[in-house]
Amino acid sequence: CSSSGASTASRSVQTATPVAAPTTIPTATALGPPALAPLGGVWLESVALDDGSDAFVSIPVGATTARPIVVAIHGAVDRPDWACSEWRGATDGYAFIVCPRGSAYGQAFVWTSIAELERQAVASVAAVRAKFGAHVAAGPAIFASFSQGSELGPYVVARHADLFPVIALDEGGYATTAGTFGATFAHAGGKRALLTCSTAGCEHRFDPTSLAAHVDTRVSKLGAFGHTMDARALAALHEEWKWLVRDDPRWSAWLNP
Repeated sequence: CSSSGASTASRSVQTATPVAAPTTIPTATALGPPALAPLGGVWLESVALDDGSDAFVSIPVGATTARPIVVAIHGAVDRPDWACSEWRGATDGYAFIVCPRGSAYGQAFVWTSIAELERQAVASVAAVRAKFGAHVAAGPAIFASFSQGSELGPYVVARHADLFPVIALDEGGYATTAGTFGATFAHAGGKRALLTCSTAGCEHRFDPTSLAAHVDTRVSKLGAFGHTMDARALAALHEEWKWLVRDDPRWSAWLNP
């Protein structure tokens, strides 16, 4: 309706000119990718790896579009299911978050070597793609880690930057991200690094000068929470994640809900 106050009788009437029907049907590319059937299941499942072991995976239940992968690496005396829950919280359950496990240590797990972590991280990406098919977006994964996972992670991503060009290291990696890591990571395909922490004075333990000379780098003190991924740390990581994926079209729906 009009807010001009003009009477209906004073308006001229125009006859619509017929428009010829299109001779071609728009392609699926022009319309965007077709919607997928909603992804079923429960939020936390297991996925078999090619060496006979398995990993936990947090799935984006109900997703009708292809979603990216985050590989979440636990710390020492930590658990992969906890890692999945934590990084799921930081990213609102938007992505596939696959969480490989180290070697058993009582009721928890530790990484006994760089080779163990490397093998599990790489195999986890392939396993998620094999199990969830079209629901997994094309392109590389994000490597996210805590504590011991962040200490060992740089050695892994430096060798597999084509698979993990974007990394988020929390509460670790202070020394391993310095020196020649930046040049090696960038040469192999590395693009971006988010370095976060929440213990006293931790932000000063990072030396990002060399890393920042080669890849997009951000150092952030999440808060004075201690060596933890509690709800406060996850809320702060949620905000930092926006910087990490800001130009990745696979995350645009999460960035702009």
